[in-house]
Order: sequence, then structure tokens, then C-alpha cells
Amino acid sequence: MRESGKRRTFATPGNFRPLWNKTVASRKGQLLCYNVPMESDMHYEVTYRPQKNSTEKPYTVNMYQKLIAVKNPSTGKQYSYFLHLIPTSAYEKKYATHVGKRFIYCGDRSGFSGVAFYTQPGSNQLVRVERYKNGICSKGVTIKGAYEKLGKRLLAAHNILQDFKIQGEKKDTAVHSTVGWFNDNKILVDDYVGTWRGERNDTIFTITLKVGGYLLNRKIIIVIGGYSLSVHGKVTDDYLQTSTSYTTGKRMSKQNLYIKGSYHISDGQSVEFKFRDQRKKHFNGEGILGGVMEFITPNKLHWTLDEKVGIWWETEGREDWVEVKPIGFSVPTDMILTKVKE
Repeated sequence: MRESGKRRTFATPGNFRPLWNKTVASRKGQLLCYNVPMESDMHYEVTYRPQKNSTEKPYTVNMYQKLIAVKNPSTGKQYSYFLHLIPTSAYEKKYATHVGKRFIYCGDRSGFSGVAFYTQPGSNQLVRVERYKNGICSKGVTIKGAYEKLGKRLLAAHNILQDFKIQGEKKDTAVHSTVGWFNDNKILVDDYVGTWRGERNDTIFTITLKVGGYLLNRKIIIVIGGYSLSVHGKVTDDYLQTSTSYTTGKRMSKQNLYIKGSYHISDGQSVEFKFRDQRKKHFNGEGILGGVMEFITPNKLHWTLDEKVGIWWETEGREDWVEVKPIGFSVPTDMILTKVKE
């Protein structure tokens, strides 16, 4: 996707005002989804320029944006995204200004044809890209995930978006944002570095984190670490001593590492990581994805492990795929950790 103009942004809506009274609720499994229309001070037009060997004709359409809020009542986790819709010329001519209203996240896509992509509020980081035809998603790719497959995911997203050119301009009527929960506090990787500890009943869980290396011209920073567990005052697991750096392409088990995560310069609110549980030995002891450390305050960290998500990431797309059943973890899977003063 190519953007023109002085503003080198990824289709940010700029200042915006959610129209909460027009929210459409939907549901998918356990997820509660809220489709929130919004007013913004930016307007975008998108020009489709097909490849030379294509039989399709170029066209220009408007881009439609709204806020998506998602909540999982069972875990209490909440997420929010900006949804950007680029309809085909035929779809826009048929439904005009109703394009955004008809597409319901976690619900009916109402025959939508075109491209949908999602970005994170605040960081404006691309999260997912989808191509639709008659309401059916024919191709989709989520950007976040294992480092080893990041290049393939970025290429898949590029292949969907490469024929579109975005042109944005600020509207004459200014919109003053009323949203207070997207703050501008910048969380640095050094905020994660150190020792963190959580206690629950007679269990004490401790982790240590440090910077282990860099990827993509330092846009992604590798965070590595270890852990320990004490029960009834007795240390049952002690793996706090780890290597001081991470070597790309080398197994964690060969590097004396038990936590390996990624800090994104553009969005440091959380770190997704792989965890090597020394009792459960997921995937032959090489560890499992699905871990998230979410920065809450300068001295509070929310540690979570989702085994089902980790199994999906580890097995998705593999030719030698076999069913993998959850075996649990020997450490807490949901705990608030406090930074230890050193």
C-alpha cells in the first residue's frame, strides 16, 4: 500500500470522536464485539491500480473507518482496533455511505467485497489484513506472531495491499478527540528490564528480563530472561541465570534461555513471548508461544500464558501438523508482577 502527501501515517483517523450511541454489538464465541462509528478530522480516498497483466480496471473509492472494541468476559481482556474498509468500486456504488455500517466485526459482513485492515490506536501499527469477496474472507493475515514467520506474514500483507494508493487530507471541520484511554506515555524497553515478582497464597513467582538483541534495524528488540518458583518457602524451580544475549536462529534450549519476547519500538505496551517451562517441556522442551507481558504502571506487569493460543501459533501452517493437546503449565498463567527494587 502506498500513501501520498506529507503525512507519512498509516491511515490514522487523526482526532476522532466515537459515536457510542450508534454502537452495534455482536458476538463470536466468547468474544463480545462492539462496532463503534466515529467522526474524525481525516478523509481518505484510495486508488486501485491493478498489475499490468490484470484484466481489472483502476478505480478510486472512499475509505471507511470505525472503532472496534473487543472483550473476552472469561479472561477480562480487552482490545481495541481501528477498522479501515476499502470497498470495490461496484460495492461502493451499490451501498454508498452505508459501507461502514454494513460490515459488522464478529458478525455479518453483508456481502462486502474489497479489503479490510486493522491498526492499533495510538501506535497505528498494522495488526491484520483481509481480502473479501461477497462477504467471504478469501485471504487474511495477522502480523503479530512468531519471529521466524514474520517475513512471510509481512509479504502476505504486502501482496494484498500493494495495488492500493491512499490519499488523505484533513477535513475543514475539526474534530476534538474525547477519548482518554489512548494515552501518549511512551514505554521504553528499559522499563521491562529487571526483576519482577508476584505472590499468591504460598507461591512466589519471579522473573528476570534483559535486552538480548535487535531485529529489523532495531525496530524490534529481543527481550530475554529466566524464572524461579517458590512454594511454601521452598525453591522448586530456579532458572534465573541465563545467557546475556540471543543468537537469531539458534534454539532457546541451546542458549540457556527460558523467556524470549519481542518489544516493538512503535508499540511497547506489551511484549509477546515464548516460554520454556522446565517441568512441562512443551514441544520437546523448546518452549511455547502465547505468553504476553502487559505493562500496567512503572512497577506493575501483567503476566499471562495462553496455551491454546501458543499451540495454534506453533502448529498453524505446518505440513507435518499433528494434533497437540494442552498439558498446562507449572508456573502461574495469570499474575500481576511487581518490579523488585535493586
